Amino acid sequence: MAGNFVPFPDGVTGPEARKKIGEENELSRKFMKILFAGLFLCLAAGRPIQASAQEQKEKAEWTVMVYICGSDLESRYGYASDILAEITDTFSLNLTLTQILTANGLTYAGAEHLSDESSVNVVAQTGGASDWHWEEKLPVEIKSDVLQRWQILLSEEDPEKSIRLIEEKPLESMAEPDTLGDFIRWSAEAAPAEKYALVVWGHGGGAKTGLFYDELFMNRNDIMRLNSLGTALESGGVHFEMILFDACMMANLETACAISPYADWMVASEELVPGKGTAMGPWLQELAINPYCSGREIGRAICDLTLKKYSDLNDEQAEDTLTWSVIRLDRIGRLAEYFDNLFQGLNNAYLESPSILAGIMTLDIEAEKYGNGTDGMVDLGSVICNPKSVFYLDREYRSEIIKALNDAVDYNLKGPGRGSAHGLSFCFAARFLEDELETYFDNCPSPHYLAFLDAICGWDANSSLYRKVKKLPEMAQLDYYIIRLEKTLYDGIPAFFSELYNSRISYNLYRYDEESGECVLMGKRPGSFGTSEDGRFVFSAGKLMTGVAIDGQFCDAELISESNTTYVYNIPIRIGRRNLNLRLGQELDFMKLAQEDLEFEDCATYEVYGIWSGYDSHSNMPNRNVYSLSQVAGQEYRLLYPIDKKLSWERESYLESETLTMKRVPEISVLPLPAGTYYLEYEIGDIFGRSIVIDRIELHWDGQTVSYPEGFEWSGQLDMTVLGMIDNEELSAAETPN
Repeated sequence: MAGNFVPFPDGVTGPEARKKIGEENELSRKFMKILFAGLFLCLAAGRPIQASAQEQKEKAEWTVMVYICGSDLESRYGYASDILAEITDTFSLNLTLTQILTANGLTYAGAEHLSDESSVNVVAQTGGASDWHWEEKLPVEIKSDVLQRWQILLSEEDPEKSIRLIEEKPLESMAEPDTLGDFIRWSAEAAPAEKYALVVWGHGGGAKTGLFYDELFMNRNDIMRLNSLGTALESGGVHFEMILFDACMMANLETACAISPYADWMVASEELVPGKGTAMGPWLQELAINPYCSGREIGRAICDLTLKKYSDLNDEQAEDTLTWSVIRLDRIGRLAEYFDNLFQGLNNAYLESPSILAGIMTLDIEAEKYGNGTDGMVDLGSVICNPKSVFYLDREYRSEIIKALNDAVDYNLKGPGRGSAHGLSFCFAARFLEDELETYFDNCPSPHYLAFLDAICGWDANSSLYRKVKKLPEMAQLDYYIIRLEKTLYDGIPAFFSELYNSRISYNLYRYDEESGECVLMGKRPGSFGTSEDGRFVFSAGKLMTGVAIDGQFCDAELISESNTTYVYNIPIRIGRRNLNLRLGQELDFMKLAQEDLEFEDCATYEVYGIWSGYDSHSNMPNRNVYSLSQVAGQEYRLLYPIDKKLSWERESYLESETLTMKRVPEISVLPLPAGTYYLEYEIGDIFGRSIVIDRIELHWDGQTVSYPEGFEWSGQLDMTVLGMIDNEELSAAETPN
């Protein structure tokens, strides 16, 4: 039968062939049985599991260095010790095929091509947390007052013996480059290998901040910037086959540029990484079984096994928004050059063709974003691969930068909730504060991009930048970037006319709660855009007096991210004593919107992606606590309405809804708001996505119509940039671009 045909070399046929087939099949059955059933067979045959120190130095194929900065992820949640327990509890086979066969009296014709000298060393360093939850998880004590270095024995069947302390060192910040560099040097000396991998575990803030947060050095606000990461890798003196970032939002161009001289492959996520992280145990097991793999191969295995991990956990939230990519670092330089060229062209457009610049900025606003919307991490491919980009970018250049991106991203894994992920993001820092821009200055590889930010942000970049590129005039000096709006009532709602499409509108809606006497936020929403009969642009609040409801209960839905077809909102809730955020996605059907002349809200569908904890209050790093609704289904919760604190940047107190019960699939609807007193607060945005808040408007809603206090007027003109109002003298001095 054709299905059983087995080709053999040297013309072996007939009975001899059948005998050969039988031997091979028996060998295969025994081999698979051994692989999946029993390291104890090798032990019984007297094969040593762990070679001597000298033999280990000579035989290592890989050394994996695991650098764990525990931070609050460990002290509050125990995630770092969970990862160590996952590694030590994994039943791994750190044995070569020849060892397995020999231990059971078997031979294999191709065995001479394999080496008994293959092995995988795993060493780790722990620190950075004020408390470690090692009890009941690990057979060793992890201390917070020293740095500890460990050897993890993948081939040890007994978890009690699978991790052992090698040395303790005086406490130093895990976010300092010297600390990481010293660990790398020590690891390479203690466990030399043909190939090295570095696992960076802890907080990640994308290119906005960097990575790590050592809570034992809070007074120094120790966070490792990307240039410091490069310094650490250089001082470590090791060229890595692969670097894995088990941290949030590190699959970005800036990080790849920082580490590209020191590694061949990078594995990271564009999006937030759950606290449980990658499938550390399974992918190390895969490496132990197949130590001859490349960084590319083990990188792909990390991505696939991590997806399987969250699928097995039935964690729909992590699965739905998962992003992992494998980056070929020797191709990053070319992509970075095209990226810098992009902003060189945008700087020319800033001076000479602002309408083209506005169009390209629209691509950024429509692109897929990660984190909480304030992190600035934008998928690069979502910008340059957007079909609209052909109207603004040179076609040959567009083709080349897309090719450079595809060449750099070797593998891209993404969940259905992150369908526009292309594998690498970049930081759109136009909305950053001055101190955040100072940090990003050290993280950004593009001088033309930094000059662009200097011009539009009212920020004084380091003068060293202008030894490389030309300084641009500030935005307020160019007439096109001044936002001129005429107030008007449009369908009975305060709105604005504009001659230019150089502004954007969003709004906050507040409700006066008569029982408590407090004013509470009912959501931040995108504004509506249209054209008037005389051809002017109209910006308004659209269907103002409607609200998003969960199972019939109105909620505070705050817009945090928008793309071409998707808006993402945070809805604050409280489960027990914990304040959390429901992640709500709003998908728009623009074909329906265009063809059927319907309102914005009529063409939207909603889905709750899951639950996210928010940000760590000390480091301002994204918290890695994400949950699926199935994990909390059946629990009681309350919706939270932030009480407005006009004189405070933070909303520290809330009104609460009645008690609700969490469903796996809550019903999301848009309903008319109840009658009462409300306040409309417009945020006027520019083409770069920054906004300035103008005075609130009091309005009264009877359930059918809107009315205003006696004497209310809505007329006049606003002239501003997002950096402030423009007076008449400044207007007369403003220049108009060519």
